Amino acid sequence: MFGVSLGIMDGAGGAAGGSYESIASYSLASDTATVTFSSIASTYKSIQVRWLARNTDAISYTDLNISPNGGGAVTNHKIIGNGSSVSATGATGNGAIYLTDALVGSTAAANIFSVGIIDVIDYASTTKNKTFRIFTGQDQNNSNGSVLLASSLATAVGTTALTSLVFSCSANFKAGSTFSLYGIKG
Repeated sequence: MFGVSLGIMDGAGGAAGGSYESIASYSLASDTATVTFSSIASTYKSIQVRWLARNTDAISYTDLNISPNGGGAVTNHKIIGNGSSVSATGATGNGAIYLTDALVGSTAAANIFSVGIIDVIDYASTTKNKTFRIFTGQDQNNSNGSVLLASSLATAVGTTALTSLVFSCSANFKAGSTFSLYGIKG
């Protein structure tokens, strides 16, 4: 599932070249409120998170929230397209990275999950601010879907090394959702 080799995923034209190493992965056996990657080692050049997930909330789409290093002020910029229109938004001072309509809810067909990739370059640097490059999307049987491109600056993290990421949504992540963290060497 996550072994697909695309330019943006394997470093060939993506965020950083180099080899990928699996750091941690969660395949949810039951509905779960949060997914946490903690104590992220500072031994890599960059990190990447990939997910396949859905929300148990009884709506079509829901937000995905990401709290770097426990949360705090974040600046978000997003472009969202649904096949017929595109919109752009931005906000400062958010308490987390909020990804609008990034997850399908329980009213979507049972086998529909959203997918996403986050890249954080120089996540362990103590001289650079932490910027997140995010790409998400889903297709609901060719009748409804969306793509989201986002960039977020974790102003609360600032130049502190990124050591944890907490993922949450409006209800629970549905059993079968998967979150994987990779380290990218040099």
